[in-house]
Parts: sequence; C-alpha cells; structure tokens
Amino acid sequence: MKIYLGITPLCRKKTINSGDGINTYISMLINNECYKKIKPIYYSFGSNKQNLFNNIYLYKVSYLAYLFFSLIKLNKFFEIPTINKNDIIHAPDHRVPYSRGIVVSTIHDVIPIKHPEWEKSFFRRLIFPLIFRMAINRSDYIIAPSDYSANDIMRYTQYPKERISVIHHGIDNRYFKTYDDIKKIQIKNKYKIIGNYYLSVGTLQPRKNYNSLIDSYLMLPDSIKRKNSLVIIGKYGWLSEDLIARIKYLSETENILWLDYVPVEDLFILYAGAIGLVFLSLEEGFGLPILEAYASKIPVIASKASSIEEIAGDAAILVNPINTREISDAMLGIYDNPNLKKTLIEKGFDRVKTFNWDLAAQKTIQAYIKALELGKK
Repeated sequence: MKIYLGITPLCRKKTINSGDGINTYISMLINNECYKKIKPIYYSFGSNKQNLFNNIYLYKVSYLAYLFFSLIKLNKFFEIPTINKNDIIHAPDHRVPYSRGIVVSTIHDVIPIKHPEWEKSFFRRLIFPLIFRMAINRSDYIIAPSDYSANDIMRYTQYPKERISVIHHGIDNRYFKTYDDIKKIQIKNKYKIIGNYYLSVGTLQPRKNYNSLIDSYLMLPDSIKRKNSLVIIGKYGWLSEDLIARIKYLSETENILWLDYVPVEDLFILYAGAIGLVFLSLEEGFGLPILEAYASKIPVIASKASSIEEIAGDAAILVNPINTREISDAMLGIYDNPNLKKTLIEKGFDRVKTFNWDLAAQKTIQAYIKALELGKK
C-alpha cells in the first residue's frame, strides 16, 4: 500500500506561510515523525511554485480545470499513473481527485454548503457548494476534525457514519515556548501596539464576526481603552472591504490595529504577550487559535457556537457571539479579575495537552487502514 497526500496549498505562492488552518494541518502532518514513517508520496494540482518538494506528482491542470475535464469524462488523462487499487490517496481539503485507489479526504467543514451567502462572489456561491458535494461524494472515507463537522457532513450530504473518523488537530509545540518581558515589549514596539492588548486571529471574512468584536471593545470604559489596544491579525479575505474601511477609520481615534500578516515567529510572541484571545467566529470546523492561546498561557473568550464549544471545553469563557454586552463584560473580566484569569490559564493549559499531532498522525494512519478494509464506496 502506497500513500499519496495532496499538498496543493503548500505549493501555491500566495498561500505558503499564510497561517491558514489547512496549511497548518498539512504542514503538521508532513513534518510529524510518526507520519513520515509511512513515506507518503505528494501530489499537487497545477503548481509547485515553491519548489519545496521533490517526491511529488504534479497534475498538469488546476483543480477547477480538472473538475471541468472530469465532467466531460476526460479526467482519466490526468490521473496519477502509479496508483493501484489498494493505495490510499488522501486529499486534505476539498480538492478531491477521482482515483482507482481508495480516496480519503479531510473535510474540515461544510460551510460553503451550509452558508453559501458567506462566499465572496456569485460564482463561488453557485460553484463551491457543488464542489464540496462532489468532493464528499467522491470520497471513500472522510476524516473530520470535530464531532460537529462530522455531524454536519452527515446532515447535509447523508454520508454514511461508518465511513467517517473524527480526528482532532494537534498544536504546534512552538506555542508552548515562554518569552520574557523584554521580548514582549520589543514585539509591541515593532508593531506600534499601544499598551497591553486583546488579540484576535483569523482571516478577515464574514463568519469571523469582527464587527461584533470591535463593537464589544468600543463598549469598554474609556480608561481601559486608553491603556489597552485591540489587535486583529488576519490576511485580507473576502467581503471584508467595509470592515477594513471601518478599522482604518477607527484606528485614527481608537487603539485598534489590523496586521494583515506577521511572521510565525512574531505570532508566537504576540500570543504570549496578549491580555487574552477573543475568538468570536460564527462557524468553525475546529478553531486552532483556541489551542494556540491555551498553549501560550493566555485566557480565551470564544463563541458559544459550532465546533468551538467542543474544542474549548470548559477552559474558556463562552459567549453569545452577537451579544456585544456579554462579550465586553467578559473582556473586562479577563482584564481586571486576576483570579478568573489565573483559573482560565490553568484550565486552558491542561486542556491543550490533550491535543497533539503525534496522536493525530497515528489516528490518520489508522483511518487509512479502516478505509482500506471498507474498500471503495
């Protein structure tokens, strides 16, 4: 049995080192010592711009072109010729190919099916739900990152439960590193952050719910806002033009800062130096920033929504993501209640230890074996 793993996002120039959750997922798998032992062969659709991988099969077309050719039954001209029927081809995102082998896919969420209105264009609202349904239908076995995502997959596509494994993500061990006050001050000076700061991390897009975050911050007492900033770290997403304009306008009079990209080495320190993480997403398949904050020993305020409750457990303050009064009160609580802050940090640090990439890699290999036993769907 050979294992083929898709790495298209890592091969695209625009997404390398983006901090995107899928990029992180693939990177953590391929760099895990347990996973390396199975000696996966990589594949990518249409690109290896980064030239990071030698052991790679390149489809000669982009994934959208591949889908077009598959609709007219010409996709066979683009298949990996060395795959046998007992080989595993693992698509770690929605780019799921046809194959004579056993197709395993990681479906992180079904947001394009569930909320097409959050897509950035009419074309994507029309096409992406179809692409995700095709990807799921083409999969002989599915890995989901949470029970919440697994239930959504079954609910929206009627995919059989016995062909799904729930495998939680792990946490990059570099988030556990501690930093002295000098490092934290240096990073604040580098990014011109005023005072201490609340942190939020994630791509700027509608489901991340940043307007509620900003409204909640603005409700804090002026004496708090003068001394403490709101820092949002996330790449430019879609349908975010009004949000960006609002942030730029408010930044003239309020301590609100948007950083569209920071090197991962700086991100570790920015986490460690924050008052806390405020993560108000409306919909997530997993929610890696929660674990990153737990490992960084800062308290977390998170949405009482989707998979976030499952991942956060009882170690975060869970809030209604559209109740700005409740959110603002929670932000005040982690600022001026040291006992609450201490309790949350201890609970979070205990909880994050239950998530690790070694376990995720082992369970992924077990999922391959189970998929092979069940055979083609």
